[in-house]
Parts: sequence; structure tokens; C-alpha cells
Amino acid sequence: MDGRIGLTSNSMDPDWLQPLVPWEEGKCTQMLASRGQRVYEYRFSSVADSMRKEWPGAPHATEIPFVFDTVRARYGKDLTAADEATAKAALNYWVNFAKTGDPGGEGDARWPAYSAATDELMNFTEAGPKAMADQWKSRLDVTAEMVTSMAEGGGR
Repeated sequence: MDGRIGLTSNSMDPDWLQPLVPWEEGKCTQMLASRGQRVYEYRFSSVADSMRKEWPGAPHATEIPFVFDTVRARYGKDLTAADEATAKAALNYWVNFAKTGDPGGEGDARWPAYSAATDELMNFTEAGPKAMADQWKSRLDVTAEMVTSMAEGGGR
């Protein structure tokens, strides 16, 4: 495998108390990485400037207009320079990934490949993209344990 299928999202919908299917995404990420596949995990936590009063966090799929360069069409006259900068960065990472199998490019913030030892991901924050340890790790581990237990018949 050439690494191009290994881009996974760990998204949060403000209507949910937990990230959407974190145990499925986490298991997929861990499984691919354990088989030697390079996997790049991300979280998109940036909220468009015009939506910050309405949204307490980035809803599911919010990154789509940023990643596919349709952010101007999505936010129109409310688009800010900060939103455009986030869109430019996100698009650049996705294009690099499509071209080379590695999202990082010259001058970009480092986007580490997933490793169970470090559990780092790229977080697209309002201050720009930042590689960091997953801040939701302990919360996601509890969710994964609960879902696994229920799937195995140990829950209600």
C-alpha cells in the first residue's frame, strides 16, 4: 500500500457528547498502522468566524468547504481572512496527501504519521494547524471500552 488511504478524521458534533464513532475510527487507524500503513489522523476544531456565536464547536463535516476550496461559496460575505488562511492550509495538506501520500509539504507545520506510542494528530484549530497529542484520548478510550463491551454482550 502507498499510504494514500490512511487519512482519518476524529470529528466532534456539538449535538453529541462524544465524537462521532470514535471507536470505529480509532480501531481503523490502529489496524492500518499496525499493518505498516502510514496513517494521518486529524481533527478539525476550527469554527468559521461567522459561526462562533451559533456553534460551540466544529460540527461534523465542517472541514469540507475548507478542504475542497469552497469556503468562499459556503460563507460568502462573512468569510474572514482567518477563515481563508485555514482553508488554504487545509487544501494544501489534502493536495500534498493526494500527490505524495504524505500531507506535509515544505513550510507546513509537521503532520506526524499516526503512532500508537505518541497518538498524535493534526488539529486544525482557529490558530492554525497544530500537531499535538490527542487531547480527547482518555475520553475516547472510555467510549471505546464501553462500546466494545456492549458489542461483546457485556452491556445493556
